[in-house]
Amino acid sequence: MKKILKRRNHLYALMLCCQLALVTGLSGCNLDNIKSPNLSENQENFTTPIDGPLESAPIDVGDVETEIYGYQNLERKIFKLEKGFKEVVSFEVDGVTRDFIVYAPFKALRKEAAPVVYMLHGSSGTGEKFYNISGWVEKANKVGAIAVFPTALGFCYFEDDNFDGEFTANELKVGTKWNEGNFENGKRRLCSSDEIITLVRPKKRKIIKSLEIKDDAFYLDQTIEYLKKYHKIDTTRIYASGFSNGAGMVARLSVERSYLYAAFATHGGGNVTVESLPSEPVNVIMTLGNVDDRFLTRTGDFLYADENDLLALPLDESLAEIEALFSTIGLNVSRHNLDPLVHYTQREFVNGKEVFTYGFDSTLIGADNKLTFAVMEGVGHIYPNGTYRSPIVMADYLWARFKHLSIKD
Repeated sequence: MKKILKRRNHLYALMLCCQLALVTGLSGCNLDNIKSPNLSENQENFTTPIDGPLESAPIDVGDVETEIYGYQNLERKIFKLEKGFKEVVSFEVDGVTRDFIVYAPFKALRKEAAPVVYMLHGSSGTGEKFYNISGWVEKANKVGAIAVFPTALGFCYFEDDNFDGEFTANELKVGTKWNEGNFENGKRRLCSSDEIITLVRPKKRKIIKSLEIKDDAFYLDQTIEYLKKYHKIDTTRIYASGFSNGAGMVARLSVERSYLYAAFATHGGGNVTVESLPSEPVNVIMTLGNVDDRFLTRTGDFLYADENDLLALPLDESLAEIEALFSTIGLNVSRHNLDPLVHYTQREFVNGKEVFTYGFDSTLIGADNKLTFAVMEGVGHIYPNGTYRSPIVMADYLWARFKHLSIKD
């Protein structure tokens, strides 16, 4: 009996290996060199590289692939985890090396075509950080989706934090930043070479990857091309989610790449800062914590003290009286060809916390898209993942809404 079970397990492993070879484009289905990592549940994020056909050597994609895909000098490393494969990928696009992580659970590899969720980090974050903390890896395991965690470029830049139209030395920052539009509209500017030398410590200069603004939408386009080449994905079910500065980038994608993604979700940010208009009607999900300190300083007299004596946004229709809030929402609603004067409201509880939602679904162009804006009780400027800081899990909240949406023919 033991021999039969052992043979059955070996055949099952061989079948999985061959399936992965087809999906990733790697050759060979020999199990002799595959080492099963000994990972317990709470070790899942500690990756162990595997030998043999499942870990690729650096690949030079050459001129032909560069012409087709817009990237070159592709390198991939694949790690086998308890419930799926983690791919650490880099390639050169627009003259700069870009990095991202792809998580493909076994459940997704068994599908004819898997949905894809992008998770864009906030300022100074990385794809690796949000791979670990966002909750999308765990959600991908449950629903059989592929999760992608890109990393923005590192810059030295000035941010107009006090909105006075001037840049001072104390507004200098060094870190990763998505080009969501504020570099172009004057709210942010790059440091000069002289400013980097005189104002930035040598250790921090290593973070700076470019002295020029790059087209992040084009970079993300190339990650989709990578997925189409190496994975079986459902191109009608690609979803973009972002936090803070990453939310701003998702908002930009919602107007510049409306034809590529089935839905867009922003949390703790998400103002459209470019003049582009969407070519297709899209669904947008905007969320904000009612104790998000990044926003509370701009809300005027409409705050109240919550149970912890923190200043907080109200969880009722008086939200509409906050001009700083609803001018932003109105801009996004109008940009997506919806009527900002027609809305509905909804109150629900998510893991014991109140969520108050404004919904806009009155189309001006005969489409069936909508935009929702939800304020979440007790959530600060974080991406909620169910920890002690908030019992809400954003990945759960969004997937319940994503899974019904797809790009229509």
